Amino acid sequence: MLVFSKSPSCFKYFASVFAAVFLAGWLNCGSARAQFVPRDDARAQRLCQQGDAEANAGDYQNAKKHYVEANLYNPGNAKILIKLGDVEEKRGDLDEAIKRGRQAIEYEPESVNAHLHLGNYLEKNQDLRGAELQYERSLDLSPKNDNPAPLYNKITSLLIELDELEKADKLTKEWTSNKRGDSADCHYDRGLVLSHSEKTPKLEESVKQFSKALLIEPRLSIAHYQLGLVLTKLDRKDEALEHLNRYVMTKPPEAELKLAKQAIERLNTAGN
Repeated sequence: MLVFSKSPSCFKYFASVFAAVFLAGWLNCGSARAQFVPRDDARAQRLCQQGDAEANAGDYQNAKKHYVEANLYNPGNAKILIKLGDVEEKRGDLDEAIKRGRQAIEYEPESVNAHLHLGNYLEKNQDLRGAELQYERSLDLSPKNDNPAPLYNKITSLLIELDELEKADKLTKEWTSNKRGDSADCHYDRGLVLSHSEKTPKLEESVKQFSKALLIEPRLSIAHYQLGLVLTKLDRKDEALEHLNRYVMTKPPEAELKLAKQAIERLNTAGN
């Protein structure tokens, strides 16, 4: 049985021990601990570099650990929060990735990268409308000297999936009429939107856009496949077969290869 002295010195000793134990437990709590961690940008950078190396090696659990610690030493840094979001996405936790993306935007509302990454997380989580809004915001914030073609590509793909072809038509028409839109990807997007039409003039324009894309980038093999489909709708069988066969020769992924071979078989069967 312990016997405690009633002397003031003994009381002060046990009071100090209790306070130390209580504080240690409190500091283990992330939100409380963050209040007591002095800002150290250099240390946060070293932790991020360690996390980057681990993420590149596929060690997402330890990468997350070091990004979380980096965030303690440099709180409210959108770049660190995006890194956290990316490893959460790699770990399959899209809800947490979306949470980190929203935090990044909360701290840096004008960050092009934060809106882009949040759009990626939302798209993978099948929130297509939310993803589209984030991509559009990222596009609005992009510097004029940046190449916005990848963002236009993402937005166009989502609009097609959302069956908002009129909006996609307007977007791609405006973009390809702009000098900065004179790229293979942009002409391909324009052709893809037009290919969903049943009207001959739009289908003919689709053929022109896919052809422009291939002229700029001959290695854009998927354009051969899409050209084959549009030419089939226009009853231009020989040209359709030529492009479909050229696509097959590029050895695309198995699923796409199967679709192309089925399209070729239908055309050959229809000709008999």
